[in-house]
Amino acid sequence: NFYIPINPFNRVPHKKNSASYWTNRMLRKAKLHNGRILVVENQSTLIGFTAFYLKKQPYDEALEFIDMKPGYIEMLFVQDKYRGQHIGKELIGLAEEYFKKEGRTHSELGVFGPNIRAHSFYVENGYMDKDINMIKAL
Repeated sequence: NFYIPINPFNRVPHKKNSASYWTNRMLRKAKLHNGRILVVENQSTLIGFTAFYLKKQPYDEALEFIDMKPGYIEMLFVQDKYRGQHIGKELIGLAEEYFKKEGRTHSELGVFGPNIRAHSFYVENGYMDKDINMIKAL
């Protein structure tokens, strides 16, 4: 399980049927928001995937930020043993190409705060922090 060591909030690792829930969620969002899901395989072995879609800028953001037409990368995953081979970079690049083709001006994504490795990866690929949500146990 990849996030147990970076899990200070006691997130549930994997509940029964969680994989089908997240898969169906990605499929719904892709269909509803003109998105795509790209899968990288080698001889039927999953290497990685990304799910992304076209996002409408919320009204409250339009009041604070320049007029943006964002694309949103919902999910990016590469199996541990294939990391460092530029697969994630390629998948992000394909999503960004799609966004440009569809007239989008920005690419957005979210990252789990304690996942410093993923955050660093996104920064290396040109992303910057936009909003930071914080949490405190009571």
